Order: sequence, then structure tokens, then C-alpha cells
Amino acid sequence: HISGLKLDANEEYEVTITLTQQNKPRWREPADVGEYYIAKTMKFKLATRTNFLPDGTIKSDPSKLLRNGTTAIKWASGYKKNGYTYQWQIEPSGVLEFENDKGPQDRKIRIVVPSSVTEGTEFIFKVTVTDVYGTKDVVTKTLSLNDLPNQGDFNIEPQVGIELNTAYTFSWKNWQDSNTPLSYAVYRVLVDGSYESVGSNSGFSRTLSRRDNKDDAKFVLRVFDKRGDFVDVSKTVQVQQFQGSERDKTNQIDEMTKDILDDASSKAPEEVSGQVLELSG
Repeated sequence: HISGLKLDANEEYEVTITLTQQNKPRWREPADVGEYYIAKTMKFKLATRTNFLPDGTIKSDPSKLLRNGTTAIKWASGYKKNGYTYQWQIEPSGVLEFENDKGPQDRKIRIVVPSSVTEGTEFIFKVTVTDVYGTKDVVTKTLSLNDLPNQGDFNIEPQVGIELNTAYTFSWKNWQDSNTPLSYAVYRVLVDGSYESVGSNSGFSRTLSRRDNKDDAKFVLRVFDKRGDFVDVSKTVQVQQFQGSERDKTNQIDEMTKDILDDASSKAPEEVSGQVLELSG
């Protein structure tokens, strides 16, 4: 029985115990050789454990799963000892795409939500932590899919016009979301699938050029919530060929270019750079 030791929790100690026995031999008189001692030493390891992973939590940034973009899900613990393994599980399985970012103590995964996942779907994130003795601790967190901006509309008038001559007006209204403020951007969808920025303020007007000798011009209104998640709404208008002289056409191109430059210069620098950032994302 050992008592009186003060040991820290969740630590390992090497203990050495020496046992000593006092002996006095029995000899025939008058010989007397005195007392002698027999000593034996034992060594062993002593581990102290309480709740081996205190304060373990699963945190998400942002607090809901983004449909467009990635959500960082992190295991966070106040316990900073190495030697533990972390296993992530997501239920239902096989739906979300994720990758691990393994740090020295904490573990982080980045979640990508496929477009096939419907709104209102909930996912259970589970972390199983195992110590060097095989003891397991499980922490779970339920996260739902972020609700996208909704109930708004997107209009382009007129539906049919002449290239470099007709002023098309882009407008939208009634968009709602719990994560305000909302922001907007209009893009023209090019033949290769890339997006070309057109404007960001409802009610702006533009003359349009034809692309690839086609009348159809497709535009997308992208509505962003405060988290950066977004929803796209598309409209297609007809841009018919200009019938005037080449000089008239050149003048119209110069005028359209001036309008675009004037609109860009009227925006604050951070607003313009923000549009570029969204495009690159």
C-alpha cells in the first residue's frame, strides 16, 4: 500500500521501490558476526488518468455548412498532449467531400457540400479520440445546411435589342435571407463557361455587344449572404446584329466602354476588389 504521493493528472511516472530486510544470524557461541541487510529493488511505471480529454469540442466556421464554398470543421481541446489518434466520421456517410488538416494537437477538416444536397439536411460530425491505452472518447456535433437567399427576382429589359444600340436595364428586388446584409453581382456567361462582371447595383443599364456571332446573351445574378454563400439566377436576352455603318459601330463601342469605366471608377476600391475576389473563388 502506497499513500501520501501527490501526482499530477494525466502523466506517467517511473517508480522505484527498494525493500530492505534486517537479519541477525544464529551462530554458535562465542562467534558473533553482527547484523546484516538484504535489499531488493523494484521499478515500474505508474500512469495517472482522469477524464483523458477534457473540454473536447467540435467547432465550425461558419456555424452552418456552406453550399457554395468550404466550411472548416475543427476539433478543439484544452488538452495539449501528444500520443492520441483522431478519427472523423460524418453521418450520413458518403455525401460530403472532406479533407483532413492534421496539426500537432487539433484536427481540422474542410467540408465541400455537393449541389445534390437539399436544404434542411442535417449532418452529424463525430470525432473518436483514442489514447495510448486504447481508451476512447466520442464527441458529436450536428450541423445543418445554410439557407440561401430566396424569394427575389431578376429582370432584364427589354428582352430583345440591337447590339451597341439598345440599353438593357438590369434590376432585382425582394431578396431575403437571415444572414444580412446581402450583396449582388451580375455576370455575363461566356462561351467557355467563365463569368464576365457587368455590374452590381440594381437598375443599371448597358448596351451589349454580340459574342461569337450569336444573338443569345446569358446573364447571371449572384446574390451573396453575409457568410459569403450565394445563389445564382440566370436570364437570357436577344442581342441582334447592328445594321449601321462601321463608323457608327465604332462610336457605339467607345461609348459602351466609357460607361463601364465610369461605373468601375464610381465604386469604392474595396467594393471593386471584392468583386474580383468573388470571381476568383
